[in-house]
Amino acid sequence: MEFCYGTGGLVKAYTAALQEAVNKAIVVEKELGKEVKMVVSYGDLEKLKYYLKQNKVQITDTMYAENVALVADMTQEKWAEMLYQKENLNFKILDYKIIKEKFIVV
Repeated sequence: MEFCYGTGGLVKAYTAALQEAVNKAIVVEKELGKEVKMVVSYGDLEKLKYYLKQNKVQITDTMYAENVALVADMTQEKWAEMLYQKENLNFKILDYKIIKEKFIVV
């Protein structure tokens, strides 16, 4: 089957295709954040994981050694809040490092 469109037909076809693509598109909201590596003791691991889950923070990696290091994607707001509450948390962050800034899906 072969179709031959004139200029008007092509415009209508492309417009319809574009409209369909826009209607099916998924909007993803992102905020500037940080990829953060946090080190805790084995005793504090579950407490940190629970805190992160309650705050909807995505853990992207876990490394087990003498202590446990978690890598998480956090918005700047959530990271600042965690640092502010640091002394009142029920776990102790032994060390942390900001790996890089990146956009985080919220």
